Amino acid sequence: MPTLNRKSFRSKMALFLSICGALMFAGVDQAKGQPWIKPLDVTQEITDVAPKRPWFKTETGLDVRQEITDVVPIVQWLGVIDLKLRSLLPKSGFVDNTKDFQKLWKAWCPIKAMPMPAVNFDEVIIIVDANTDTSRFHPQIKRDVHGNISSTRFITTLVLESNPINCRFVLTAIPRQGVSMINGIMVKPNPRTRPISKDR
Repeated sequence: MPTLNRKSFRSKMALFLSICGALMFAGVDQAKGQPWIKPLDVTQEITDVAPKRPWFKTETGLDVRQEITDVVPIVQWLGVIDLKLRSLLPKSGFVDNTKDFQKLWKAWCPIKAMPMPAVNFDEVIIIVDANTDTSRFHPQIKRDVHGNISSTRFITTLVLESNPINCRFVLTAIPRQGVSMINGIMVKPNPRTRPISKDR
């Protein structure tokens, strides 16, 4: 019976181990001929380990993007007036009764071709805004889940005037129901409007 050379045995064992190591690092399942290490799904991995972003959350636990919604105006009236009449702009930035609206309309829209519209202030509130010149603008009106309204002026056409004598105004009627504040000013509850039942 031939004897196994110790040096030959070591070389053959080294060759065998190197082949096994190559197969292991290649990740090949010899029984199936397929990778036995599942490739990393980078997209899924990032999704799974990505931390939650608390800066998108508020005290109510709702997503900020869901809390703030655009308010669709019911109707708008706009025009150009003498800059001096801008002093009649209500300090609150809105009108919530017929008496104040009538006074403002007569001053800003005195022409007979534009009679004062009938407004039901039980259901509607009017946001009043006026520029300091004749640049065209429209109010961007937002509302949160608590009924707080914010209105910002968005200039659409800029008119450069060194000494303007006229200015442009926009009156925007929006639904009154559920509105609690407008630009930080508290809206008085309308006594004629029945509160919404929480049981509904």
